[in-house]
Amino acid sequence: MILTLSVPGTTVKRVQDSLKVYIPPIQAGLVKKTKSTTPGENERDDAADHAGDSTPVDTGESHAGVSPVDDKETKNDGIEPVLDDGQITDKVSSQVSGMDPEAGGAGIAPGAKPVSFQVGISQLSSVIVSGNVSITIPVLQHLAKCAVPVIFTERNKPVAVLNPFANHGSVRVRKEQFAAIDTLRGFNIARKIVGGALENKARLLLGLAKNRASSNPAIEKALRDRAQSIRDGQKKLDRLLFSPNPVVNRFKLLGIEGDGAKEYFAGLQQVIPAAFNFTGRNRRPPKDPVNAMLSLGYTILQGYVSVGVAAVGLEPYAGFMHADRSGKASLVLDMMEEFRQPVVDKLVISLVTKGIIKPSHFTSTPTGVQLTAAGGDIFIPRLIKRVAPLRPGEEDKSTTKNYYKDIIKQARDVSRFLLGTIAEYTPHVMEW
Repeated sequence: MILTLSVPGTTVKRVQDSLKVYIPPIQAGLVKKTKSTTPGENERDDAADHAGDSTPVDTGESHAGVSPVDDKETKNDGIEPVLDDGQITDKVSSQVSGMDPEAGGAGIAPGAKPVSFQVGISQLSSVIVSGNVSITIPVLQHLAKCAVPVIFTERNKPVAVLNPFANHGSVRVRKEQFAAIDTLRGFNIARKIVGGALENKARLLLGLAKNRASSNPAIEKALRDRAQSIRDGQKKLDRLLFSPNPVVNRFKLLGIEGDGAKEYFAGLQQVIPAAFNFTGRNRRPPKDPVNAMLSLGYTILQGYVSVGVAAVGLEPYAGFMHADRSGKASLVLDMMEEFRQPVVDKLVISLVTKGIIKPSHFTSTPTGVQLTAAGGDIFIPRLIKRVAPLRPGEEDKSTTKNYYKDIIKQARDVSRFLLGTIAEYTPHVMEW
């Protein structure tokens, strides 16, 4: 299991071969606000352009453990329940996350009880630490002896990894990762990722078409036709031959993906209300509200994928599809492709077509269209609910699909494929 710690004031101590975790009472739902929510300049864009800088940008909002809401308008109920010792189980103790202390949003809940529990170190595959969390030196030493890496993050971006010398498996997988770059093995991973990304685009369009079968048959047919065009592109992937020239391989893969992206965004243009002025994907700066949300959403998603890649011991900067460049987390950008539609796009489409997000929730500036604070209050918590680690008890209560474990699984499957423990890599495909 992966232990995620980000509640301000959390302390971790060693008790023999276990970790004793103490979490102080917190008050949920208080998040520092900014005047606007701006996607970073370095946000990685859509499939048609793969040359963007990958560094996630501080948007000024709290992204870790925001009190979740669903796709309906809800009110903040105030104090979040805090679990007693007896309520912490093996099922939920692997993920303990809270609010980002840097956002200034956490406070003591009057009368709330603290949480404390123990987890065996032998159960842990990694520990992720964010914000004002205290871990003693003996804990770090023992985790290192037990080959458990510790990933330190800031606003969902890994800033350091304590990788134990004893963790030879991580060294081996990285050697296999580097060896696979520009080879048939790496090409096969890239081809599977592109195939999964195209299938997710097609499935999202087909889901939109199904919802319009009776209300607008013309749009339903147009969406189905575009989904079929995307799937025709998938067939080209199956016929694609490996070239010893890595530039040729990337050019071919990105060409097929780019063609699918054009069909996909043309399909979205048919269902997004005209008031949002959406004419296709654009960025740097985003010129309309939908692109503003897509850019911000992809930036946030990238942070969580970065953590997942680091958590399983892969090298974030050595990818198979995106070209290597200094400061560009190529593998993270590769693996993001499978989660753009289920995590970000599906939410954006739902918010604008249901009228939950309106054009009035945006403002135009010299640096592009931006979400206002009110718009950020609607969009960001819903997005975080889909991608951030769940806190104790949330797994059983949440009705929204959470993709954090899926991100970890896909990263782990890349590792397994590289090590030869599975015969092929299978991309994540969304349900529809």
